[in-house]
Amino acid sequence: GKFGAPKLGIEGAALATTIARYVEFLILLVIFIRWNIKNQVMTKLVLRFESKFFIKVCVITAPILLNEFLWSLGENIYAVIYGKMSSDDLGAMTLTYSIQGLFISGLFAGVSTAAGVMIGNRLGKGDQDDAYDLSKYLLKMGFFGSIAMGAVLIAISRFYVRLFNVSSDVRQTAVYILYAFGILLFSKVCNMILGSGILRAGGETKYNLMIDLIGTWCVGIPVGFLTAFVFHLPIYVVYFCLTLEECVRLAIGLYIFRSRKWMKNVTLHEGEAKQAS
Repeated sequence: GKFGAPKLGIEGAALATTIARYVEFLILLVIFIRWNIKNQVMTKLVLRFESKFFIKVCVITAPILLNEFLWSLGENIYAVIYGKMSSDDLGAMTLTYSIQGLFISGLFAGVSTAAGVMIGNRLGKGDQDDAYDLSKYLLKMGFFGSIAMGAVLIAISRFYVRLFNVSSDVRQTAVYILYAFGILLFSKVCNMILGSGILRAGGETKYNLMIDLIGTWCVGIPVGFLTAFVFHLPIYVVYFCLTLEECVRLAIGLYIFRSRKWMKNVTLHEGEAKQAS
């Protein structure tokens, strides 16, 4: 509705998001092409099928695909739990989504991605000790950084909710939800670095599948239904109890991490891998 543009409301937000994604793609494509030209790298499509390589890729990626599907399904069930409580509760929860995404993905997603690349590179070189030490360093960075950012979020939560034109009850509920989020932010961040970055770098993706199955489907969803529909607790208590599944996942993930069983060199063929181990 500004500068002569039509006022589209929620449709305008959807259109703006779509345009932004296309612009992002075009920027990345231009950077990719310029990098290829600068470094004299020719990228071409190789239409060659190797059954052993295909099977190896499927063994690694199949648990990831199943894991992402079940995780997304679990997140939707969480949304159903919140939505079935009351419209004010759902409004308060929705109000916090953007700042939750900012404090997780905006601040720490890069650490998770970097962990996957850096750890995978060292495992590919056969330097497991260096990979393990670097993994511990990145986990500590995520832990202490998320503790600090959680404290910042708790401090600014009341100022954040004032940005929205909602009732005082919804604002207060949103503040409590952000308190719970800030307290447990360390578990979310450490799980992201450990699960999406470190453990996947070793190619043993079945561990991630097991961790998320236990956390989301054996802990999170049952606790969510019990606290919301059996004990009828406030949504911020439901959210806090439900998010404790992140602590369960973190405990299992750290146990697997310390065992070093996840540390595999995925660049080796089967015979070479057995010889290396």
